[in-house]
Amino acid sequence: MYNWIKYLRCPECKNIYLRYFKKNNKYNIWGYEKIICPKCKSTYPISKSGILNMLPKGNYSKYDYWDNVYVDNQQTIEFFKKRFSYDEKFLLNYYVMANLCKKLNWYVKDSVELGCGWASNSLALYKLGVVKKIWLVDISTQALEGAIKVANAFGIKPYAIRADIHNLPFKDNAFELSLSGGLYEHFIGKEQKDLIKENCRISKKILCQVPENNITYNLFRFFYTLIKGKWPFGFEVPVNKNDFVEIYNNLNCKVVGYEYSNLLTAIITKLADKFSFFQVLNFRPFIYKLFSYDIVIANDKKTKYKYKR
Repeated sequence: MYNWIKYLRCPECKNIYLRYFKKNNKYNIWGYEKIICPKCKSTYPISKSGILNMLPKGNYSKYDYWDNVYVDNQQTIEFFKKRFSYDEKFLLNYYVMANLCKKLNWYVKDSVELGCGWASNSLALYKLGVVKKIWLVDISTQALEGAIKVANAFGIKPYAIRADIHNLPFKDNAFELSLSGGLYEHFIGKEQKDLIKENCRISKKILCQVPENNITYNLFRFFYTLIKGKWPFGFEVPVNKNDFVEIYNNLNCKVVGYEYSNLLTAIITKLADKFSFFQVLNFRPFIYKLFSYDIVIANDKKTKYKYKR
């Protein structure tokens, strides 16, 4: 039996000994109506849609923007059903997190995706055989409800948690793998470093996908904004790879691999979504790297590290 409560800790008092409350098999994969912290008496309810709410007390209204992004569930489900019917080799060109995991021989029992959105990265890792159980974290209830519906359409029951990525409700090294795609570029300076530190605290292996500050990204963003009128991802600052390597090194993590998303593969994949014959282009020549805009960095813990509270 998968003992999910052993992964959790109270975000209010950091207690790692939490309790179930009131068994109810209607409550999706969790099977309970809430969990309780015996130490500080905080309670964390589980919604009927299957979301465990572990947000600490506070005002999170500045994140309401994201609730408006994840609204069209059925269209998204149909999109992913078609997308994941493609040949594995073709998919690995686009879903570079899964590609990198296979290159590193990273096959794990469970993973947690931070800032999951539609959970497409977790879905790719699951469908391409990298992970067996997936956990999803987002601050947007709308995003989590959508992600659950997308996952359920593939027969997957995710452990979905509404939480603050500044204060994750997980024990140290709870997971074999954590991942984030399109998250850290929305923060800068000390806040960004603190978020990465919190991410490293909860898992043994870390995957991070971020836009890289290069000519491809900046030109794409310029022309997209010019044509569409605005950039759809809100406040976003592309990163420098070497800066991230330094951050991870300071956290006793070892960078063990890189992979790149590129504009040409993205265009081919979008074309394949409309015209299936583009799936024959299941290769990625070296020249494509010249058009890279996102980088995936894979990290592994070098030593046991005691994180300062």
